[in-house]
Amino acid sequence: MGAIFDDFPFRNYLVAFLAGVTVTSVVWVFVVPRDRPSSSSAPSSLETSSLEKVTGAETTTPTQIIVDVSGAVKSPGVYWLPLGARVGEALAAAGGVKEEQVDAAYLSQRVNLAAVVTDGQKLYLPFAGETPPVLSTSPALVSINSASSSELDTLPGVGLATVAKIVTGRPYNTLEELVSKKVISQSVFEKLHGRIGL
Repeated sequence: MGAIFDDFPFRNYLVAFLAGVTVTSVVWVFVVPRDRPSSSSAPSSLETSSLEKVTGAETTTPTQIIVDVSGAVKSPGVYWLPLGARVGEALAAAGGVKEEQVDAAYLSQRVNLAAVVTDGQKLYLPFAGETPPVLSTSPALVSINSASSSELDTLPGVGLATVAKIVTGRPYNTLEELVSKKVISQSVFEKLHGRIGL
């Protein structure tokens, strides 16, 4: 038996085989465990982002309003419009005006197609021969109970600090509560006459 192991070529093959087994064992011990994911590892940033979207952790700012369009339009109804939409866009959403049936004088003289519509607003176009409703040509009233901060900031004499006070003091039962709750001064309240509503 000793002669067999003393044989030079066989001994070289044996040494090479044992060396290969040793190297393979070392690689398995030190490399493979590093590639195994840990059950307690934290999710990646991509997984976290996906989780937030599924659970609703991300919030979005409303970008749409809802408007009721009726009267002498082709498709009366309630429509969702982008924030900042104009009266003309609201009428277009309702299929446009019934030109042969609408009160043309009222439409041309008293409807401001460029006016910005507000959330919850109703637009009514009278038919020819109808007693037209009273329509103010001034900008739509800004609701102190439901207007956004950016809408409130457009009011004269109202800055960001006052906007915060108005929002904090909601709801209001009367416009005069703005003064009684010391949200604004009497002088500012007078400037807002005809510009604000509940």
